[in-house]
Amino acid sequence: MNRIVMIFLLCLTVPLTAQALPTIECHCFQDRSYDMEKPGAADDYFLTATQNTFFALTFNVTKKIIVGKKQRGASGADLWVAYWLADKSATEVEKILTARSQQSNWAATITALGIKPTALGTTFNSTLNDATAPLDHVVVDEVLERLQILSADDLKTLRHNNASNKELLVCALLANKSDNQPLLFLQQVQGHVATWDSLMTHAGIDIKNIEQVLLTTFADWPALNCGSLPALLTINIRRHWFYW
Repeated sequence: MNRIVMIFLLCLTVPLTAQALPTIECHCFQDRSYDMEKPGAADDYFLTATQNTFFALTFNVTKKIIVGKKQRGASGADLWVAYWLADKSATEVEKILTARSQQSNWAATITALGIKPTALGTTFNSTLNDATAPLDHVVVDEVLERLQILSADDLKTLRHNNASNKELLVCALLANKSDNQPLLFLQQVQGHVATWDSLMTHAGIDIKNIEQVLLTTFADWPALNCGSLPALLTINIRRHWFYW
């Protein structure tokens, strides 16, 4: 009887333990290359690899660190905001992420950190108290516009058509490889005419060397003075230095 009671009690504790665990944003990609017989199977990997690499270059951090933070429960959206805030406020990323985990939203987090919202720009500040607005979109859009990777009009059009952060980056990359507008690629995928892995492969983008692809592509894009975003301002490509 005691054994039955013990098993019953252990079963009751399982859902409680599961509820106590943080939500982990971790991907185990089974498909990492384009397969013409399974188009779209590697879409998530192509999109994520592109975003993680761009993020690492932008904020001068290794992809291993990014993946590690996601595995420990940080969302991709929060990482964009946290690293952007760290760049803007000279506050350590870990301090920001710790504060975020202790607060219900980013507005409360910024207040707890003692960062003045007015110093973060009009768009960010106006979005901060809107619980329905994705703050990471504001950050990504600002970074892409400041680096002249996408124009304000393109960003507005792509967001209006529900483009994610990852899709913005891939659309910009594909547009740079062709004479087409970024929106065309999003429409092709949304209309089930093409997939991200097929579009990138046919454009000659080697996902295994996505870092070099991004560096080479960005060398053709003149960037604005981007404050302290360091890595994309001075890039060593093929033994030549490009100063942006």
